[in-house]
Amino acid sequence: AESEEYAVARRQLSCYCYGKQFDLQFNQLCRSIKKISDDDPIILQLMMVILTFTESMLVEDIVVNEQPVLMNSKQVYEAQSIYLSLLFRYMIEKYATYYQAARQYSRLIQKTIQMPVLLRTYQQLLREQLDDASDEEINPVLKSILRLH
Repeated sequence: AESEEYAVARRQLSCYCYGKQFDLQFNQLCRSIKKISDDDPIILQLMMVILTFTESMLVEDIVVNEQPVLMNSKQVYEAQSIYLSLLFRYMIEKYATYYQAARQYSRLIQKTIQMPVLLRTYQQLLREQLDDASDEEINPVLKSILRLH
């Protein structure tokens, strides 16, 4: 019951701060990824590892700062390639045919490509709302993640 109350409160806060449209888009994207992965925790965990350091999620930072965000981008790319390969091999084992695994893998990648646009919108909304906040009001970790200076 407590987690349900928390979920309702989080959703209401999200709608209030970022608008109903953003909340709907984000939830729809999350639900579609969950459905494509058949709610498989291994697929979801591998995707989280892959997405954590994806530079394409931070394209805006590269353009603005004219430098890569990741210091060892080649090593990160190689690690991501390993995890992508593990994910695909796992999906081949999970699904009945290679075709079905390839189709689900492709759909999963298509949905994750939609994330950067949504994340940039979210980041811009946060920046606009935090522009007027004083340095003491913003958590240092949040400032670092959002590149607020």
